Amino acid sequence: IRRQETEVALRSLQQIESPYLAARAVYQKQWPVIRAQLDPATAAVIERNLLIIHRANAELINELRKRPRNPALQRLLQQTLAQEMDLYQRAMDTVYQST
Repeated sequence: IRRQETEVALRSLQQIESPYLAARAVYQKQWPVIRAQLDPATAAVIERNLLIIHRANAELINELRKRPRNPALQRLLQQTLAQEMDLYQRAMDTVYQST
């Protein structure tokens, strides 16, 4: 039973994370270029916010491994992943609107 729960947890996490993983990879690759074009204080705020989001994601993933069928945790993870994408996108928009 424990193995089945682990498999359910992994499938659940994959379903939640998969739409965001490719976008995250693109944003993380572009981040050094974007960061260089931002005001250093603005870039520092964005990086602090990303750190907060990444910590929240890690905590949620850890909890979802324990309780993979918890819909509240699933929604929270989806929300924090979406917030991460939004933060990267707003940083990009700031850079490209000012040029």
